[in-house]
Amino acid sequence: YRAADTPRPRIAAGRSRVFLFLEGPMSTFFTELGRALLARGHRVHRVNLNLGDQLFWRLPATNYRGRLDEWRPFVARIMDEHEVTDLVVFGDRRPYHLIAAEEARARGIAVLCAELGYVRPDWTTLEYDGMSTYSRFPRDPAAIRELARHFGPPDLDARFHTPFRLLAALDVAYNTARVFGRLLYPHYRWHGIDHPFREYAGWLVTVTRQSLTRAQRTAAKARLAAALGSYFLFPLQLATDFQIRAHSPFTDAR
Repeated sequence: YRAADTPRPRIAAGRSRVFLFLEGPMSTFFTELGRALLARGHRVHRVNLNLGDQLFWRLPATNYRGRLDEWRPFVARIMDEHEVTDLVVFGDRRPYHLIAAEEARARGIAVLCAELGYVRPDWTTLEYDGMSTYSRFPRDPAAIRELARHFGPPDLDARFHTPFRLLAALDVAYNTARVFGRLLYPHYRWHGIDHPFREYAGWLVTVTRQSLTRAQRTAAKARLAAALGSYFLFPLQLATDFQIRAHSPFTDAR
């Protein structure tokens, strides 16, 4: 959905664009996206904020090793020097992204926000300016139904075939590089709450507990399925989910 007041790009439609990437997901997704843009005649650049970013990016880049309070003039200079037309971020409320987006809008640069969005696992959400409470998507049900009239039914065929073990390996590789790369990026500020190794320890405890209680859980689910009309609600976000902290007055999911 593109709102009528979407910012005009710096250059005319159909001309080559310049995409500036910041922090991305813990995978090669941004690199693949960058290569696809290059193949279409556009230019791409990235600012690596930590060694995890650098590990997964194999295209033109600048490494930022300064402090957060020095970030605004730096990213503004990068935008001007490279004549950026589009800023691409993953997670619209991260501290570096908030500042970069402000500088981009001041220059008429479109801000494109990606996220492991509203429908998972096969879809990545991409919106102008922001997500969730900052989304341009209409709140009025009638307006949403009117938009839906112009589109056919979504293609829900499964496209996501990456095994969990590969996703886990990419996650561990990114965070290990980020943690042990502090000497190269000493002032990087992580947007999360817990140290990633603490989160991994929690996952190991959870997997162990699930293996020990599999029979009880299977029996409990069978009882719930047999009890017609009964429902239970289980929030899937982690207790430290960044979307909860960024888009609500609460500090965690609890």
